[in-house]
Amino acid sequence: MPETLILELPLGDAIGEGTSGVVSPLLRCADGGRYAAKRLKSSSPRKALEQEVRLLKLCSAECSDIVRYAFACETATEYVLIFEACDMELWSALTGTWSRGKAASSERQAWSLQLCRALSHCHQLRVLHRDVNPWNVLLVLEGEGCSAARLGDFGLAVEGVDGDLVGWETPGAAPLDDSAIGSLYSAPELGHVYGFPADVFSLAMTLLAIWASADMEEEGLGFRV
Repeated sequence: MPETLILELPLGDAIGEGTSGVVSPLLRCADGGRYAAKRLKSSSPRKALEQEVRLLKLCSAECSDIVRYAFACETATEYVLIFEACDMELWSALTGTWSRGKAASSERQAWSLQLCRALSHCHQLRVLHRDVNPWNVLLVLEGEGCSAARLGDFGLAVEGVDGDLVGWETPGAAPLDDSAIGSLYSAPELGHVYGFPADVFSLAMTLLAIWASADMEEEGLGFRV
């Protein structure tokens, strides 16, 4: 794993669980920044752990619409991926658990554009995410009534895709699982013969979720989704 260190990390209680590990806030950091730590499951193949770290680092380096990689390290018992802390999952914001209430159409438009840019950037780098959904999109508050969306969780991502992939397993990557294959947000062909269009399908379903709860009449757009 790149940039591997042996250290003890001051982690808080778990705040979420991704495909490949549990996410906790990093309680103290020397630079004063806000970070989260994803404790990668030790049961995952070593190459899959290294690939998740490498692909997040690669994709976030020049794209602010992807959760920013900070560093990776190793404790006495597990691998840990450190990245920028975000404030909420998109799903929580869409299902009413956000204290700010319903997002305005301008904010939804911003989220939509940011996610399109994030996925386009990944595909330009020949990286297939394979797990785009509202739980893997994180929101960062940027002031009153304003937030930005970040694409995260590269636990199922694969790189160097030049043609179609076949089946649930891809060399060097974490295998697809039932939750990925059976998700409403997953393309029907995922796990069979698939490629970049599978990500586009997942993006479209996520955009549909963003707009499904929007009140267009209140926003003065004349119709309701």
